[in-house]
Amino acid sequence: MERQGRETIVGEKQQILTDLRALQKRNQELLEERQKLVDNYERRVTQVSALNGGGSTQALVAAAAAAQTYLNNPQRPIRELTPNSGNGQSREAYNCPICNKTFQSLSVLQSHVNDCIDRN
Repeated sequence: MERQGRETIVGEKQQILTDLRALQKRNQELLEERQKLVDNYERRVTQVSALNGGGSTQALVAAAAAAQTYLNNPQRPIRELTPNSGNGQSREAYNCPICNKTFQSLSVLQSHVNDCIDRN
């Protein structure tokens, strides 16, 4: 009985190690994908800056910083369905990725996010 217990534990340990290796591989793939996105964005900012003659460099730097913050934030604008009071219908709600305030309209959220970016 003790031998069976040890064999079971060894099997579980091997499964855990296999799962760990798979998760580490997936994590590395995701990190590489994220880095490609960041590099691609930086390349686009450089191209736009070159096309604009570098006149609005400060605005581009601020946009790049905001984009980097957005990429690092796991809580991007999330569309939620929230129950409407009383009538059983649901309405859409949108969350600001910076301060997490909730808005009922996407256009109001977009305006708010621009203000949030300007404040930060």
